[in-house]
Amino acid sequence: MFQKTACQTRYGAYKFLVMPFGLTNASSTFQSLMNHILHELIDQCLLVYLDDIAIYSKTLKPHKMHVQQVLNKLKEHKLLAKLSKCEFGKLSTQFLGHMVLAEGISVDSLKKTAAIQQWPILRNVQELRSFLHYYRRFVPEFSLIAEPVTRLLRHDTPFKSTHHEQSTFATLKNKLTNAPVLYSYDPTLPTIVTTDASRYVSEAVLTQIDKKYK
Repeated sequence: MFQKTACQTRYGAYKFLVMPFGLTNASSTFQSLMNHILHELIDQCLLVYLDDIAIYSKTLKPHKMHVQQVLNKLKEHKLLAKLSKCEFGKLSTQFLGHMVLAEGISVDSLKKTAAIQQWPILRNVQELRSFLHYYRRFVPEFSLIAEPVTRLLRHDTPFKSTHHEQSTFATLKNKLTNAPVLYSYDPTLPTIVTTDASRYVSEAVLTQIDKKYK
């Protein structure tokens, strides 16, 4: 890829030695690189999205080993981790706009909820799609609540944000800022799948009966 970025000048040919910002395929190329380097560990003890890496373990002892394995892989391929941007041995952390907890995941209550409340009035389909898709799984009956604004995503529907749509938008923002924790699936607990449908939506919810909360 770097050969394709070369440019010729009267002082010679120049090419990038590191991944530059702004190239169309830069993100996908870097993600492919990270997937290749860490493929043995992905979904075993880590998740990786571009330069964000989350390493997880059940207990501290294997966690130390997993961290060392990741650092060794990065070093082997001449990649560096900046110490000031790393966290080690945390029981909870922020990752890709979420709070990752021992129990499960939730919306990042510090940064993202403030950004959601300050989200401006929707002006076009791109802004609406961006708002709807990222946190939808945190809102019970999301599809039913969002139906008035979801219709605006249709190709044959003009984008017209009236009081009704803005009221729906405000309701969704409020529910997102008070979103619950999504607990991790426990295969030892009783599991219930509930489904429903209407003229506008179909939905399914997976729930479990926790021994602590009857």
